[in-house]
Amino acid sequence: MQPSPLSRSLASGSQRLTTPGQPLWGRGGNPTGRPEHLLRKAAVLLHNLYRSLLAKPHESRSIMHPEAQVPRVCGASHPCLAASPGLPLRTINIAFNPAIAMRPPLRIAVLECDKPAGSLDAKYNGYYGVFSLLLRESAEALRQPDRLDPTSGFDISRWDVVTKQEYPNLEDVDAILLTGSKHNSYDNHPWIIKLVEYTRKAIEHDRVKILGICFGHQIIARASGMKVGKSGVGWEIAVCDMDLSDQGKEVFGKEKLRIQQMHQDIVFDCPPNAICLGSSPQCAIQGMYLPGHYITVQGHPEFRADMATEIIGLRMASSVFSKEIGEEALTRAANEHDGIAIMATFLDFLLDVSK
Repeated sequence: MQPSPLSRSLASGSQRLTTPGQPLWGRGGNPTGRPEHLLRKAAVLLHNLYRSLLAKPHESRSIMHPEAQVPRVCGASHPCLAASPGLPLRTINIAFNPAIAMRPPLRIAVLECDKPAGSLDAKYNGYYGVFSLLLRESAEALRQPDRLDPTSGFDISRWDVVTKQEYPNLEDVDAILLTGSKHNSYDNHPWIIKLVEYTRKAIEHDRVKILGICFGHQIIARASGMKVGKSGVGWEIAVCDMDLSDQGKEVFGKEKLRIQQMHQDIVFDCPPNAICLGSSPQCAIQGMYLPGHYITVQGHPEFRADMATEIIGLRMASSVFSKEIGEEALTRAANEHDGIAIMATFLDFLLDVSK
């Protein structure tokens, strides 16, 4: 197919819809031709302009804009053709990537299964704030703004599934994120039963994907019919190694992960149709992956050093675990870990329809 004159002109420089100084409209503001004829010509010009922009989306291109002030009808990142009676068009250069401009934001519903302990709730604005921060940091780590812009690429909503027991319509989201919690995933409180049922429906959905973190990882296993309960080897706390399975190494692109931990409950068996991503001496199922449906970790990629330190201190003070266990864990609470890399992998899972 031969490129249109407008396409050729845009590829090499700039193009005017009219000759210099010639108005688009006739004298007195009346159209110089029949309305349907003008509309047909405008449609062809817009089509060719869009094709040209798609050809090399990252280059600066020339588009037409009136000299007069006119109402803005589209975002700053969109090309806009506008006309004002009796005024010529001038040419301006803008950088425009239609692949980014036309992509809707990734709609992620954060199902808050608890509130962060102590001062952390107010500091981070709940788990909604904690994960919003991590998601954007991980999008930056992806370094693929054409797929996911760290600033404008998210539409993150928060849902209180404990007190209000509110949930998003699955047709209105692209993904749900189940947070951690101090509660037991195997309890039969009404809100937990409701969460398990909702998660089961989400797993069965043909489009929505799920991210499971700690308690959320266990809820997904329970919704899949697997046993969850208290570990026989006690607590796993602070930054620990996660030994990846062969499939886990492929998923994360690493030989081993380091991740913050805060649990004594575990998933005993991986669902038969899912992949076990890794293990540790204290926990055989450190993550699960069912392509097209969910990906999980038992640990806490969202925990920062201040979060881990405060939670350990509070639980040690309230005798949730012993002083000896807590003090040893504090020596590892500020260690480097792969939280951002883990969430970046989760984002790649959400964005790639083949995963």
